[in-house]
Amino acid sequence: MVITDMEIRDYRPGTRAAVWEIQEFRGRAGLERLEGDWRRIWAGLPLRTSFMSFEACAAHVDHIMGDPDQLRCLALGDGREVRGICLLEPRMDMRLGMPVPTWGVLWLKHSHQADVLCTDDEARRRFLPALAAHVRREPEGRPLLVMGPLPSGSPFWEGLRSLGPPCLDPKESVRFMDCGSPYGDLLAGLSGNFRHNLNTARKRLAGLADVHFVIAREPRELEREFSTFLEVEASSWKGAAGTAVKFRRRQPAFFAALAGTLRGETDRFEIHALYAEGRCLASILGTRTGAVFSALKTAYDPAFARVSSGQVLLARVIELCCADPGIQRLDLVSDAPWLRGWRTEQVTLQLAYVGTGGWRGRLLTALLKLRFGPVRRLARWLRERKALSRIPL
Repeated sequence: MVITDMEIRDYRPGTRAAVWEIQEFRGRAGLERLEGDWRRIWAGLPLRTSFMSFEACAAHVDHIMGDPDQLRCLALGDGREVRGICLLEPRMDMRLGMPVPTWGVLWLKHSHQADVLCTDDEARRRFLPALAAHVRREPEGRPLLVMGPLPSGSPFWEGLRSLGPPCLDPKESVRFMDCGSPYGDLLAGLSGNFRHNLNTARKRLAGLADVHFVIAREPRELEREFSTFLEVEASSWKGAAGTAVKFRRRQPAFFAALAGTLRGETDRFEIHALYAEGRCLASILGTRTGAVFSALKTAYDPAFARVSSGQVLLARVIELCCADPGIQRLDLVSDAPWLRGWRTEQVTLQLAYVGTGGWRGRLLTALLKLRFGPVRRLARWLRERKALSRIPL
C-alpha cells in the first residue's frame, strides 16, 4: 500500500523550487520497497550507529513486532529523491497510568535511541512538520505521535516550532568514546582511582588459569558464543529479574537474525568474550557499522565479580577500537554507572509527544505536560523528604 502526501513547496530566490512530500509504504513489503533508498542514505552517514541499520530494523520487524502489517514506512522526498526515512509502529503508552494508543518511531529495545534516517540537516528540519501533518490526516485512532528518544541537540527538533505545543520528556543519556587517540593516552586521562581499580582487577585475573580473549565473527563461532552469552547473562542479576535476553520471548531470535544478516566487511556483528578457568567470565555483543563499534549488550559471571570481568573485557574492546584506524567512535549504548569511569562524551536524549487526534491528542498532551512537570517535581520532593526522614539526628 502506498500513500502520497500533499506536496510542500519551498521557494528560494534564484533556485528551483524543492517539492517536499511524504510517501507511505505499509508492512514488511513496504520496508523492502525502501531498501535501496535506505542503503543509499545509510552509506552517506559519516557515523553509522547499528540501531539504524536496515538489518537491525528488519530483524525488529520480523521478530519483535507483534503485527508487522501495521508498520508504517514513511519516506521524505524533495521531488528528486528520498532524503529521509522514518518507521512508525503502533504502541500503547503507559505514562499516564492507563494505556494510550500511540504511533511511535520504531525503537529497538537494546538501544536507548530511536531516530529517523537522514544524512543532511535540511531534511531533518523538514521531517517533523511533514511527518506530524501526515499522521494527523491518517491517525487511525491513535491520538499521539511519539518521537525519539533522540539527541536533544538534533536539528530534527527545530521542526517543533511549527507544531502545536508538544510535551517534551528528557530521557537518560547515552555515552560515546572517541577512539581516534592511542589507548595509552586515553588511559592517562582517567582518574588515578579508576586506573588503580582496573590494574587490581587485571592482576587478580592473571592469577586464574587459562586466561584468554575470544572474538567471534564467523557463523559457527557466533552461534557458539551467543549461546554462551545467553547463559552467562542469565546467571547474573538480570536472570533473577527476568530481564536477561534468554528470558525475553522474542529477543534471542532478534539477535540471532542480526548476527546472521549483518555480516559485511565494514558492517558486521561480532561477540567479544573473556575466558578463564575453563568458563566464560564476560561477554559483549557488538556491531561494527562503518567507523562505529557499538557495545549492545554486556554479560558477566557474578562468581568472578572480584576480577571485574565485565570492566576488563570492555577495556580490551576499547583498546582494540583505538588500535583500529577504521574505527572512530565506540557507542556504549547506555549511561550505566559502571561506564562513567571512562573518558566519555555524554549525549542527552529527549522524547516528544505530539497530538495527532484532535481534542483527544490536545488533552493527552496537556495531561502529559502536567505529569512530566509539577507532578514529577512533587514526586521527587516527596522522595527526598522521605529519604531525609530516615537519616538519624
